[in-house]
Amino acid sequence: MHLSLCTPVTHNILYTLMKDLGCRDVHILSKCGQDALQYLIFQRYLLAYLSAVCVLCIVVVLPVNFQGNLAGPGDDFAKTTIINIEPTSSLLWIHTLLAPLFLVTIVFTLRHFGNSQKFEKEEHVTRTVMICHIPPESCVKELITQHFTEAFAGLEIQDVQFAFNVTQLMLLETQRLAAVEARKSSEKMLTVMNMRPQMHSFTCGYVCCCGVKTDAIEYYSTEERLLTDACEAEKASAFKDVLGIAFVTFQNAEMAHRVVHDYKISCRKGGMPNTSTLTGVLKSFEWDVKYAPCPDDIFWENLSVSPGSLTVKSLLVNSFLFIMLFFLTTPSIVISTLDMIFYKQAEVVNRNPFISEFLPTLLLWTFSALLPALVTWSDRFLPHWTRSEKHHSQMRKVFVFLLFMVLILPSLGLTRCAVIHLKLVSIIRKNIEV
Repeated sequence: MHLSLCTPVTHNILYTLMKDLGCRDVHILSKCGQDALQYLIFQRYLLAYLSAVCVLCIVVVLPVNFQGNLAGPGDDFAKTTIINIEPTSSLLWIHTLLAPLFLVTIVFTLRHFGNSQKFEKEEHVTRTVMICHIPPESCVKELITQHFTEAFAGLEIQDVQFAFNVTQLMLLETQRLAAVEARKSSEKMLTVMNMRPQMHSFTCGYVCCCGVKTDAIEYYSTEERLLTDACEAEKASAFKDVLGIAFVTFQNAEMAHRVVHDYKISCRKGGMPNTSTLTGVLKSFEWDVKYAPCPDDIFWENLSVSPGSLTVKSLLVNSFLFIMLFFLTTPSIVISTLDMIFYKQAEVVNRNPFISEFLPTLLLWTFSALLPALVTWSDRFLPHWTRSEKHHSQMRKVFVFLLFMVLILPSLGLTRCAVIHLKLVSIIRKNIEV
């Protein structure tokens, strides 16, 4: 959908950039949360480290490499590398000393980052526990309260809340909020420009110049009214679809810890947790009991997805990412494959320092920079229950995939992958020769 009128741009790019750079941690914390702030602080540490390394390389390493004379007169790129230094030259000691210095510096930098963070383990002080795998027909507040009163002497329950299937309701609410924002924006345009904005009310209307235009304020007002009615109808239906998940709030944190500890011990030893007269009805021996996350941390629309379904989707998505890394992101494989395909020009390729020396590094750097974005994009297909779980999953996958891409796969690329690539290369060479 497209509005034919738009507000004038009052902020240029430089002003916006300076405003973003001047954003304080307090604003980031209130707007995006603790996880985003922690990630940005980590990026600051990395930028500071890389800036120091860059300065040392330009001021120390680059002039040292220029002191050698092994590179040919026409090979300007090789003069900037360690290849230009004599093997018996004492200048190699500078490289030998700087390499462990960089390693020690990054270790102390990350250690300082870790010590500067205050990790608050909220799950150990909450009074609320999250219980999964309750039979939907047994999700009754009185039954849950009676079970804990009988199974754990002295426990006092303050509140019991159940989770419902609100997936469709959250989708409709998102669309309703978008319609509200569009209506307010259209009304603001009418106030500022004294003209009623017009729009194409169909898909891809932004790029289409033909078709009948409609009044934007009337259109979005109608959409808002229809979506509000749909949300009310879906809300009544959603509250009848119980998911078998309960949030039980006890009087204090010690009571919550007692319940969680009992279920953890019984799971480890294969025993039965504390029982009551309602154990058979509630099937409490099948419960998964853990500390409840913060309500703002929960993706309520994803609670209807079972953990088994999430595991299957995770295996499929992660396998797809690993296959891409295995076959596409190893520079040694790419370069060797190009040499084998264009074997007639192999001598020219080997003589070109850009292809033989700079291109592998450029490929590795490019894929390393794109990997976090690729992992984040692929994680959209995984219905995590909490935002913290999603962020931790992304960080773990980025670390593991970078480890494979930068260290493991390049070292195995010319051995274990060679057989597979030889088959593919032989087919391509036959097609080129024909």
